[in-house]
Amino acid sequence: MTDNRQKHIDKVRKLLSMAQHNASNENEAATALRQAESLMRRYDIAHSELEASKLKADDMMRGDTNESRNSLWVWYLAWAAANVTDTKPTKRQGLVQFVGVTEDVQIALMFFDYLTNVVERLAKNYAGTRSERNAFKMGAVMGIGGSARQIQQERREAFAQANTTGTDLVEAKGALIESTFNLRYSKAKRVNVSSLTSYRAGLAAGKKVSLTSQIGGTSRSAIR
Repeated sequence: MTDNRQKHIDKVRKLLSMAQHNASNENEAATALRQAESLMRRYDIAHSELEASKLKADDMMRGDTNESRNSLWVWYLAWAAANVTDTKPTKRQGLVQFVGVTEDVQIALMFFDYLTNVVERLAKNYAGTRSERNAFKMGAVMGIGGSARQIQQERREAFAQANTTGTDLVEAKGALIESTFNLRYSKAKRVNVSSLTSYRAGLAAGKKVSLTSQIGGTSRSAIR
């Protein structure tokens, strides 16, 4: 980002702040808002760019989980946790990590821990061989992942309704995280299971797992 563009973004942010804090004076608020909108149109500044530009390297972190299993269902579960917390999953020294804004990462770590325990418990209660339970786990994770993507989509739609300018803030934040941590992702691997019956049973169980009551928790005990 050029210095001039950053200056324009800072100017727009200040004007929007003035409009908000001068709400008691309608004329001043309206003037500040018109000036901000004029600058955004002139320099093609998106609302999401204003928000994303606030983030700095110091606002972000890497968070380690204790998960070192190199299983596809574990990785897909990490993506489910990432999708509902605006973070990105990655691996370092064999451990699953989450990267992003500090508060989001802290929630993602707890959320991933919660989901892992749920899938393990569901699989333990499922009667079958080890191979069948693994198929059940994958199905459960896919069910959870579907719910996570739905929550993510609903968040994007809510953002679009509340903000008529700019692109999606979720997308902007994701791109910024990938750039900051130099992340590269390949296409998702095809899921192969040994038992379609067990997979379907897991899928049904995973769809029943509640996610919304867990999002936004601030302590480990609160999401168990």
